[in-house]
Amino acid sequence: MTEGRINIIDATPIEAAQSGSGKGKDGKPKRDPDGGWHVKKDSRGTLKSTYGYSVHTGVDEDGFIQRQTVMAGNVHDSQERDTLLLGDETVLYADAAYSSKETRDKLERFGIADQVQRKGYPLAGRALHAREAQPTALRARQQAQRCNRRYPCWR
Repeated sequence: MTEGRINIIDATPIEAAQSGSGKGKDGKPKRDPDGGWHVKKDSRGTLKSTYGYSVHTGVDEDGFIQRQTVMAGNVHDSQERDTLLLGDETVLYADAAYSSKETRDKLERFGIADQVQRKGYPLAGRALHAREAQPTALRARQQAQRCNRRYPCWR
């Protein structure tokens, strides 16, 4: 049942119940000591800060949770990559937070098709290559044709 398994990984910030600054009625800090600041850019490029935790989740193509971890909000998504990898995937889908040379090398070493979004840095002279800018579904179909592996139909 693991032939052609797909793993989709991502993180979700969760605000701590007590995230305010200052001290409570008992004189203890209001802020949860185990949380951390999660900073992310929204679609408009505005930075949004949330004090709390990050839930890192790996699901299969049907949305069933395979692995899940909870970390402080200041732990970067890529730090949990290895925890979320199952080892028997044929494809890994992830957002650009997981994009790195180390990730690409690891996926190649284990024979996992790389569908991690790429980061482009146009101001630093590193724009996305035309192949990297293709929609992920198109790259997945092309990869499936090259590898002759079984993938689900995406419509």
